[in-house]
Amino acid sequence: MCSTGLALKFEVLTTLDLSRNRLTSCRPFAHLDTLNELWISSNEIATFEDVGYISILGTREGACLTEVYMEHNPIYNDFEYRKKLKDMIPSLGKIDANDIGATGYGSALPASPSPSPEAMIEQMRILQEKAVQRAKKEQDKGAKGNGEEGGEVHQE
Repeated sequence: MCSTGLALKFEVLTTLDLSRNRLTSCRPFAHLDTLNELWISSNEIATFEDVGYISILGTREGACLTEVYMEHNPIYNDFEYRKKLKDMIPSLGKIDANDIGATGYGSALPASPSPSPEAMIEQMRILQEKAVQRAKKEQDKGAKGNGEEGGEVHQE
């Protein structure tokens, strides 16, 4: 007798959604070679060891596991949750509906060296200036819409 109903080969199964099923491990999915998406949110998966079973789905030749949804599991609370999943399953391009890049974070760009503090300060200055300009434009639009010109009130 099988301990899981997933013991069959399932040669064309590409998406599996077993969210909210009190799962504690990814072991039952390790043999699902054609799986592209695994939805196992809101379960009880607590450690990366519990996820390790499916790493083969993202490291073997022809790996096709590109998306996992594991939010609302205890493992989700780990600070480097996405980075660790990406390291374990290199074929992932999306974790919990977030596109990820080579670093495991929300970037679709490959990992690059960290910018210098001076470059970061300059980038922040530019972004701040853009935000101020946008706020001024919005303020001017609002003033014109209320019968005001240039921020001054005209009374007759």
